[in-house]
Amino acid sequence: MARKLKAYYIPDGLRDLESDFEYTEITLDRYIILFPRLDPEQIIKIAKYVKDKAIEIYRDTDNIDVSEIVQKLRDKWINENYERFRLALDLLPQLTGLSKEVIILYQFGTIKKLTKETVKFFKNLNPPREVLSKFILLDDAEVWLRGFSSIFNKIKFSKAIKQLKKPKLVTFITPSNVPGLIEALGVFLALVGQTSMIIKTPSKQPVFGPLFAESLKEINRELAETIAVLPWRGGDETIEIPLFRESDAVSIVGSTESARAVKEKVDSLRRKGFKVKGSYHGGKFGLNVISREFVRGEVAALSVIDGIGYEGYMCSSPAFGFFVEDSGDGSARKFAEMMFEEAQWISEIVPQSDLFKRYRKRTLSHYLALENTGKAEVLISEKNNFAVVYLNESKLIPDGQNRLFKVYPIKNIYDVIKMMGTWRDYLQTVGVAIPNKEMFNFAEEAAKIGFSNIRVVGTVTLPRLGESWDGYYPLLEFMIDGDYVHWVTINAKDIEEEIKHLSSKLDYLRKGDLLSFG
Repeated sequence: MARKLKAYYIPDGLRDLESDFEYTEITLDRYIILFPRLDPEQIIKIAKYVKDKAIEIYRDTDNIDVSEIVQKLRDKWINENYERFRLALDLLPQLTGLSKEVIILYQFGTIKKLTKETVKFFKNLNPPREVLSKFILLDDAEVWLRGFSSIFNKIKFSKAIKQLKKPKLVTFITPSNVPGLIEALGVFLALVGQTSMIIKTPSKQPVFGPLFAESLKEINRELAETIAVLPWRGGDETIEIPLFRESDAVSIVGSTESARAVKEKVDSLRRKGFKVKGSYHGGKFGLNVISREFVRGEVAALSVIDGIGYEGYMCSSPAFGFFVEDSGDGSARKFAEMMFEEAQWISEIVPQSDLFKRYRKRTLSHYLALENTGKAEVLISEKNNFAVVYLNESKLIPDGQNRLFKVYPIKNIYDVIKMMGTWRDYLQTVGVAIPNKEMFNFAEEAAKIGFSNIRVVGTVTLPRLGESWDGYYPLLEFMIDGDYVHWVTINAKDIEEEIKHLSSKLDYLRKGDLLSFG
């Protein structure tokens, strides 16, 4: 008999509303997934309920230890024997086409980082003034933070930071390309920000968000009354307009087109006097930069881990490729060979599904044609389903998905900064293996052209709480009306030590212990 699953979560206090829902059913293997067809009155009722509950519950915050709740949530979802973990791992590969190993390593590997220690720095969202002139270490998160702003906007920011007002309701719209991760982040941000939140599930995989919210209810029934997880067709104005009116902030994580469509709605409401803040996370791209000091096998392995993450469809994925400092000594080509060797065993431990194998073959033909003209060298592993492409001429073409790893030689690590040009609005993450002595200078230069995340090689698709996001800072982006500061973070206290640490964890991967990496 098929098991029925809800593609939504609403608080217990709204259970009577379920009797009014009309449903669409989708059958998936042994499951029937129930989608409610929401109407404007229902969405408004849900929004007002969670908002009122959050105001009531968070009125006396001394009785709530959010950090302990975050820790318990995290512990549940890295326990492979946890029923909801097993259920998600059964469903997500079917819904997304990603292998279960990819989901464990990257989705659950990121949830693993959301510990009680990492929420402490959110208690004070008033960063010191010097953060606008230099990188400041956030000790609890082990993240360096820096804000870039014009003199005029620094003044505006200084005034705005003194008048921070927590949002009562955030609408959080999530994407389909990184299953589960963004929905989980929404729940964490709601808890840490002590706000109510309505999370829109992605159409491709609507079940993880409700499962995660049910886990919160297992831990704390009161706080679970402040969150709803709901499906609706993206762009449906009958749902979005009334919901946005009730919201203090609307955050969209999705394609550039989706982000623009939401922005148009928010801008229209703001012109009509509604005080709703929009936060827009559209399509972005990343790359890896390897200095000559780090042309070695374990760094090549960490680079492969970056390239495999969500098969390259995450904004932070190195879609532009891997740029290796060469100066004519053959280091870049050697690194390409190292990546090929390391990818052999990594792809056996973290296999690729048939869907993404087909996607890669479509792109690969272009590079095989370039090889025929002498402009590329293609190393193909038919057995383990990946290819490494070495190209003498550096170009910025963000097609490096589906385990097609492009390696380019550069004379100097700063060459990539000079290349960005018109891509400024679409830059997010630089994965780095560079010496500590270059860390801050390189980060400054990368930030000036639009990058917002500097991440150590091997962690590019494994974000951590405390990092900036597309130039915004989590929670703060909901509380300040204007985007006065471009926030940039470096995700390691010491790059060289972090590379050593991650290199030592590669043995866990070799044994198939995916959750122990990182």
